[in-house]
Amino acid sequence: MRNLRKISLWYFHPRGCLKKKNNQLEVIRQIFCFKKENINTVRNFLEVLEFEEGKEDDREYKRIDELSKYIEVIKINKNSIYESKYYGYDFENEEKFFDKNGELQILPEQVRKNEIEKEYIHVPPFVLTKLCEYAFKEILFFLNKKHLNQLKNILNDNQSSKNDKYVAMTLIKNAVISAEQNLPGCQDTGTAIILGKKDEEILTTFEHKYLNLGVYNAYKNNNFRYSQLSPIDMFNETNTKNNLPCQIEIYSSVRGKKYASSTSTRTSTSPPADLHLRGPKFELIFIAKGGGSANKTFLFQQTKSILNEDKLYEFLLQKIKEIGTSACPPYHLAIVIGGLSAEMNLKTVKLASCRYIDNLKKEGGIYGKAFRDIKSEKIILEKAQKLGIGAQFGGKYFLHDVRVIRLPRHSASCPIGIGVSCSADRQIKCVINREGVFIEALEHEPIKYLPEVTYKDLNQSAAGQVHSNLGHMESSQMGSSQMESSQMGSSQMGSSQMGSSQMGSSQMGSSQMGSSQMGSSQKGSSQMGSSQMESNQMESSQMESSQMESNQMESSQMESNQPGEGVQVDLNKPMKDILSFLSKYPVSTLLLLTGKLIVARDTAHKRIVDDFVQRNVAIPEYFKKYPIYYAGPAKTPDNYASGSFGPTTAGRMDAYAEILMKNEASLISLAKGNRSYVVKNACKKYNGFYLGSIGGPGAILAKQNIKKVQVIDFPELGMEAVHLIEVVDFPAFIVIDNKGNDFYNRWIPS
Repeated sequence: MRNLRKISLWYFHPRGCLKKKNNQLEVIRQIFCFKKENINTVRNFLEVLEFEEGKEDDREYKRIDELSKYIEVIKINKNSIYESKYYGYDFENEEKFFDKNGELQILPEQVRKNEIEKEYIHVPPFVLTKLCEYAFKEILFFLNKKHLNQLKNILNDNQSSKNDKYVAMTLIKNAVISAEQNLPGCQDTGTAIILGKKDEEILTTFEHKYLNLGVYNAYKNNNFRYSQLSPIDMFNETNTKNNLPCQIEIYSSVRGKKYASSTSTRTSTSPPADLHLRGPKFELIFIAKGGGSANKTFLFQQTKSILNEDKLYEFLLQKIKEIGTSACPPYHLAIVIGGLSAEMNLKTVKLASCRYIDNLKKEGGIYGKAFRDIKSEKIILEKAQKLGIGAQFGGKYFLHDVRVIRLPRHSASCPIGIGVSCSADRQIKCVINREGVFIEALEHEPIKYLPEVTYKDLNQSAAGQVHSNLGHMESSQMGSSQMESSQMGSSQMGSSQMGSSQMGSSQMGSSQMGSSQMGSSQKGSSQMGSSQMESNQMESSQMESSQMESNQMESSQMESNQPGEGVQVDLNKPMKDILSFLSKYPVSTLLLLTGKLIVARDTAHKRIVDDFVQRNVAIPEYFKKYPIYYAGPAKTPDNYASGSFGPTTAGRMDAYAEILMKNEASLISLAKGNRSYVVKNACKKYNGFYLGSIGGPGAILAKQNIKKVQVIDFPELGMEAVHLIEVVDFPAFIVIDNKGNDFYNRWIPS
């Protein structure tokens, strides 16, 4: 320890090992007398994230045979002395230099004559391109099996609210449609991010260039959205029209003796489960990160004082509430406490949200290693379930799971990072080694996660509960025979819903809820007013989950209106009539919208408002005539009216709400997530409404609800152009009404 500074200089210097005869040999001896555990503290940050012994990776992989055949194993005669000139001292062959007491047992000249055979794995550049293209296609059309199981668990949990189950069912059905490989599950196909870790025995050339080409091919050859903007100057931007640039970061690592037992061949088409773990390897994780979840990544620079159990959990719970619903829950939440720098903390947040470092050690120590705090994960998950926010519209499942990682830190700093992976949950891990190319196996048949219970069954259950509590109708009016009759009334929701084809589209019918479900129930819905709110307070006492006692009023109101109790809204009527109609219903009411919507998002809003304020250009009439849907579509497949077309985050348009609504524009807006007090106040002042749609299921909306799309303004903006669309039974909830009531206000103060 007394000579650590001297040791470090020789350890890192390219000519520091065994180049002179006396001093240098003593330095080498001191290195190996210094315990190896201490060397761990000088490795890169990925080495700090050391996995538990024997638990490096528990993912399910499949071998890509058409790429594996190009992986070459090259054997080169090397010796460890010459190699140390370039790579530092060779720990793998330390026994050739020193005995068990650390004394030199053989002269360097003798070792220099004993050449050894070393294996290198050559990865041709086109393999990286093809792998990258394939990986992004996989994650944008298919979901992880564990993630789908978690959605299914929501449906099976007796403590799930109807709202939780409604969202979970919709997301699984959306996955079924996405698996047809025409419509990506979410319209925001994200920023392409590639993180890699490459052992020194892996030989590649220009990997960044060829991975970049793979991203280009994936987005050009599929119905994905181009979301990247290039700055022309400080204030003006243009779409790159290929979703580039992407983010690529590749680290190098040295693993030593772990490779000695690698003797497998690459001829098997059914490889052993651990084949991808053998020998030197190139690990890659491909991530498509949408703007909604990326924007919910936070860094808080705290101090030692936060490291108190009560204070820390209180702080974290408040920040979790502030994430809100605009990033499409249920979330996979990642929390990282500590880190040698801000960027180290947030990189670890990214990896944790992808569950890449699930197998970290479960306890800390004196050598600066990261560990995963299972106890804190359980505490935070339980507290989040009691919030009542649920899967977007009230309930238990605001979070699927939590990862809490503890890192070493500087004594003057305590960074805390928080991030999420949204309901799209798009990442995939790949491994290249001497055995071939392996990719994580995603679920290509998500239909198996649909339970036998159908929307029809959920409707019967919801209807029975609502009417038994409200007493608006005689029980005979909502008998099972009538429900069956109303279900069969729609020509598009017939037997094909559960037919032998079992395709996502046939199970959903002509709309996400089915237009026939609105038949006789609309009468009951139209009677909902203050009396319904009072009676729903009674209903809340019957909820099974004790965690949500303080939130049951809003949650039970939402349950009473969905999934089969929607109110039909004709958007083709004058705006004044639509506003008058909506004013009859409380917040949380499920609506089914039919008619025309204007689609506009960030850039279009900014242009329109800037022209009005700075150049006195009138606000376009279409902003006053139609409700505004905040969204941006993906590319449209052949024979489809639209590409994936789910809502974007409402909060980004909050800055424009006051000035638009004051001038009788954008009086009805439709998007996802909670909004600020500015919008709540503007709705109350100018007789406006904010409607919330489920965040995440862009494919199902495109296939079932959107019937026509037309660009009417700013065509040069690409996906941010202003569109006029026609929708049928488009599902939305009243989130903020013209009286200033905000559905989310109880949980997430605006």
